[in-house]
Amino acid sequence: MSNSIEQKVIEVVKEVTREPNIDINSTDQNVTDWDSMAYLVIASKIEDFFGVEVSINNIERFNSVSSIINLIRSGDKDPNV
Repeated sequence: MSNSIEQKVIEVVKEVTREPNIDINSTDQNVTDWDSMAYLVIASKIEDFFGVEVSINNIERFNSVSSIINLIRSGDKDPNV
């Protein structure tokens, strides 16, 4: 399952940023189009696909492929729900 999580997250980030060279080390610092709008779209797609609650408390964790994967693996839920 973890490999499929990685693949799906990479696929989502590639789709949103239109950057073909996304990998586990990609971040908002090294992907040009990973801007504030991309944050929102990535978060929405990940929330829909994996059922992870995305809130203001964990949106900052959507700044890299690896941190998104860690968020999904942790099963983190919004504590305000």
